[in-house]
Amino acid sequence: MVATTVRKSKCKKFERNPEDTRERRLEILNSFSEGTRVFCEPLMRSGTYIGYQDLPMPDAWVKFDDKGLTEPINPLNLIAFPALESDIKAGDEVKANDFDDIYKVIHVEEGQAQVRRLDSPNPDNNPVERQLPVWHLTKVESEPSDTKVEEITEVEAPEEKAPEEKAPVALQIPNDIDGAALSKEEVEELIERIIDNGEALKNFALFAKNFTRYALVKIDAREGYKAFGCDSMSAFLENHHSLFKRAYSSLQKEWQAGKLEHSMGLKIGTLPETQARELYPLRDNIHDCKKAWELACEVAESENRRVKAADIGAAVREIAQLPEPPKKIRTKCGWVAGPNAARHYKVSLHGQEVNLHDTYDSTARTIIDLAEARKQAPEELIIQGLLGKLGEVLGVGNPGVVAAAISFLQKEAA
Repeated sequence: MVATTVRKSKCKKFERNPEDTRERRLEILNSFSEGTRVFCEPLMRSGTYIGYQDLPMPDAWVKFDDKGLTEPINPLNLIAFPALESDIKAGDEVKANDFDDIYKVIHVEEGQAQVRRLDSPNPDNNPVERQLPVWHLTKVESEPSDTKVEEITEVEAPEEKAPEEKAPVALQIPNDIDGAALSKEEVEELIERIIDNGEALKNFALFAKNFTRYALVKIDAREGYKAFGCDSMSAFLENHHSLFKRAYSSLQKEWQAGKLEHSMGLKIGTLPETQARELYPLRDNIHDCKKAWELACEVAESENRRVKAADIGAAVREIAQLPEPPKKIRTKCGWVAGPNAARHYKVSLHGQEVNLHDTYDSTARTIIDLAEARKQAPEELIIQGLLGKLGEVLGVGNPGVVAAAISFLQKEAA
């Protein structure tokens, strides 16, 4: 079991590494104090921050309101509740920032709105679909149907609200991916906006990520890479990823996911990268991609839950008639990130932890490759090797005999 720690003090700092999210996680955790109200965008759930999980890549401990359970959450997915007043009440029609769906508010209590999509049957009596913070909602104003035009003699300009009273602005992804070729200046402007969003919109990480996807797909669709002397988008990212201040691998993943969303006619940001990856075996046939996505949505809806990557993977295998993936072998081994981005390979044997540091990378990788070839867990392979060596010393050729002897001695000692 991984040791966890809940502290009131600030988290310790590490040296900066541009390819590592640890420092960004710590910055977010340091901005929270125990009792801070937070909102998890991917889960669309609210809760209370009560401390952090002390790991190489630390998570935040959040006690969620809906289930009363405390769960570890990646702090990159958390937003602290801003101190804003809201006039949203039960019966209002609202839109959630970053989403196009319109909701009917069922109940409001302690800054939380229980809502259901307006297109759901009988939204007043059906069970609540989800709970959202009121500051994340914008009221949808509609004109009364009984207004008589002939009675209106003069329309007064709406009174301008003071800046502190204005509702939060809903961040929207533009819908202009297709069009004329982009110039170098236009591409550079998009890249600058990507960087600005990542730095200035720290509380809207989801929007910043989706804008990155949109910009990459737009540069690809409008052949903006040609302005930099590249013959493909992949070559542009490989040769100029430093312009984005991002790693090539992360840009490549977001571009591929956004490209698939655009081809399928989905809104940018619909598919998390893990879900988009499940559709890649069908990406040469967009019709089949749509079919797999719809099938996965039907399965999730029938079970009254969100779509999972596993749902999409199962749908893709059914449509493409692919075999079931091999079962993952459970293991207590793995690469672990240490201070200053150093890595070591952790092996847990009989409650003892053995670390093969970077000096022994080749040994660790050999163990991994051999274990995968034999379809064993790495520690199982290591134990067999140790028993074999012990058998040689004792003059016993069968490692199983040594294992049985060890087991017998352990029982006798107990």
